[in-house]
Amino acid sequence: ERRMEARRWEETDPEALQALRRGWCLGSAEFKRQMLEKLEPEMGENHSGELRLEVAEAKAERIIREELKRLEWKERNLIVRRKSDAGKLAIAPNTRCKTAAQGRCKWRMLR
Repeated sequence: ERRMEARRWEETDPEALQALRRGWCLGSAEFKRQMLEKLEPEMGENHSGELRLEVAEAKAERIIREELKRLEWKERNLIVRRKSDAGKLAIAPNTRCKTAAQGRCKWRMLR
């Protein structure tokens, strides 16, 4: 806390402080990803909408990474393959089922 406060007083550029004013996590992108993953099971109505959205986005990204690995694809495959590609068609509803629908999904879940 003392280091954060000292840094706040040392910074003179208002834009440099923006992350401290509006952010909740200081650290690398990997650290933030890990924190969002830990928050996932505890998300509830008492958390801000912005934080819930960040957690949902991190979960979706994790699911997509897992699906890419399962399909033995690289991210590039998502760009170059047609919208009608069977793999792409499986990733989208699976991601939606596991994030937005919270288990009330009509589509078959991938195993």
